[in-house]
Amino acid sequence: MIKKMTLSLVMGLSVMLGMTHAQAPEKNSDMLNFLLGELAVQRNDLEAAAGYLEKITNNQKIPYVLRQQFNLAYGQADYVKALSFLEQILEGEPNNIEVLLFESIIYARLNSYDKAADVMNKIAGLYQKEANDNGFHFLYRELKGQIDRKAFLDIYQKIAKINNYSAEVTPLLASLLVDNGYYGDAIHYLNDVILKDQNNAVNYSLLMYAYSLLNEPEKGLAILKSAAEKSAIAEVKVEYLQALITEFYFEDALTYANQLLQEYPNDSHIYGHLALLNFALGNNDLAKEYVEKVIQLKGHYVNVIFGLADFARTTGRFSDLYEILPNINVIDVQVVRLIAEADMALRKKSYATFLAIFDELRTKFPDRTEYLYNQQLDMLEKSYDYQLLLPYAEILDVVTNYELFVYTYYKSLAYQEMKQYDKMQELMLSWIQRNPEDALALNGYGYVMLELAKTPQDHQYAMTYLKKAIALAPDEPAIMDSIGWGYFQEKNYVEARKYLWPAFNRLKQPDVIAHYIALLIEEQKLKEAKSLFDRLKIVYPDHIETTKLMKRYQGILK
Repeated sequence: MIKKMTLSLVMGLSVMLGMTHAQAPEKNSDMLNFLLGELAVQRNDLEAAAGYLEKITNNQKIPYVLRQQFNLAYGQADYVKALSFLEQILEGEPNNIEVLLFESIIYARLNSYDKAADVMNKIAGLYQKEANDNGFHFLYRELKGQIDRKAFLDIYQKIAKINNYSAEVTPLLASLLVDNGYYGDAIHYLNDVILKDQNNAVNYSLLMYAYSLLNEPEKGLAILKSAAEKSAIAEVKVEYLQALITEFYFEDALTYANQLLQEYPNDSHIYGHLALLNFALGNNDLAKEYVEKVIQLKGHYVNVIFGLADFARTTGRFSDLYEILPNINVIDVQVVRLIAEADMALRKKSYATFLAIFDELRTKFPDRTEYLYNQQLDMLEKSYDYQLLLPYAEILDVVTNYELFVYTYYKSLAYQEMKQYDKMQELMLSWIQRNPEDALALNGYGYVMLELAKTPQDHQYAMTYLKKAIALAPDEPAIMDSIGWGYFQEKNYVEARKYLWPAFNRLKQPDVIAHYIALLIEEQKLKEAKSLFDRLKIVYPDHIETTKLMKRYQGILK
């Protein structure tokens, strides 16, 4: 919605500038000043451009010219001057939503939060009336990335207060509180708004997320379960089903989903969850039936298929997915089918077929080139074929102008597994030298060195990088897991819990779950460890992390 304000074609301005008939422009005419201003903009002589346009505005207030003056001031971060031009535009267009959006951004950047809140509240009302939609959602979508995160939260708190913490605005305030780490406050507001609107499933979803971030997922589950039992709304019950899946209770989720199916036999969301659950638990034929049912009911089958693909990628079961996917003429579905076919070829070591399929995909879908390279790299990593992984990681690194750490990581991983440790370190340290505050890069290097450490000095060297990473990104679960695992290896289980527990609650990946199970065992919380391991083993029976846990604690995890 927010676009740069620009002038229309010069020819369209003649009437506004008073040129009602063809005539040679005089030295100081508005048309001449406008043309000279445009030329100055093209030469990037912004000071001269502003001067020419100012001469026009002195004679008459032309909205297009004011917009161009605004562009110049805004682009130079002269927010006071930019605001003055917006105010002049708003004199003739008081309900122009795009202009008001810019006004609210400028007030925020000038730290005038009360004024920003008043303008945003006006926008919400105008948009709701114009589009018959939640205007507060519109604000959230349009402005979240335009205004400093903390400032946006302060302003939204004012907006929520203006509207007496209504059910329309409060969930968005709660979302911003979560973004800023105020999980308890978010839960307080969500509980209040749920009392006002007990059938809004989105509120329960956000509540569950906040409880997980607060490391109290069981409280969230209990609230969602109670809400699902009381509600007659399918979406609320499905939200509890999703929470069971997110918290890794796959068998309980399957039982509950089958019960819901009896009550709501035509709900495509339930069939979508059943497709994932049955695929995860190895019931591929049933999973296929449920995917077909989602399509029949005109549900969001593309989302379902991508959910299956994500799970298949994590578990290394992409080839199992091929028979489940419908052969329908939808680009995204066809892409996933062909990727699954490529994975089958790779597992059979049919490298020519594997490469040919991806070449065909990139030819047919050039707009998905980077995505396809990413899938190819991920498959090669999981197949342990590092001789192929290295050149493809290099290709994508070149294609993206060496701007993304992930491809440096893939290359480093290949060197590591081929025991070319010097090259691995050289690559990673070179990236870190260029990007010293890249928390994920520091984490990647620190974790690799942690795994390679042979001596206490090696371990402390790795931890140095992980401590830098966690200082830069204290809420990033992957980094929490890495440094927590480092403390675990030191047998410092108190510090390990500070990081592994929240990492587990935020990132239900096999390695993170395995690290937390190991901690539970060392803390002698064997009942909890065995229960969690049983859930891990059901969903990831052949995963390397499951195997490593079985081997390490074979006397405990029977």
